[in-house]
Amino acid sequence: MTRTYCRCGHYLLGQLEDEFLEWEHSLQRTHEDIAKTTQQKLKALRLASLASMPFIVAPLLHFVFTGSGITIYAMISMTIGMVILGVMAMTEAHISKPLRASYTVLESCTWESFLESRSWPRNVRENND
Repeated sequence: MTRTYCRCGHYLLGQLEDEFLEWEHSLQRTHEDIAKTTQQKLKALRLASLASMPFIVAPLLHFVFTGSGITIYAMISMTIGMVILGVMAMTEAHISKPLRASYTVLESCTWESFLESRSWPRNVRENND
């Protein structure tokens, strides 16, 4: 009998290998879905960060074309622009967190981690209670 016809205990290792490959592919598909979603969110966020550019560029252009010193208006305006960029950076880090976690899981998936995730019961002490 060949492996394609027999899925009994004789080919248990082959079945586990097939399940491992399917598990690994499902992790990759999940990671790709998270990456697409994250990319769409980050694109919108980066467009929204353009709102800070007038607060940063306008005082610099005023300084370059007039040759005057830095005024309190310029400092306040640049501070507002930097705060907007800081909020955008923190939001980007928050949005990218699931993608980084998914990448970490994808990079660390091994045969042992598959067996641990597949094992049942996970904790013997929970079953004793």
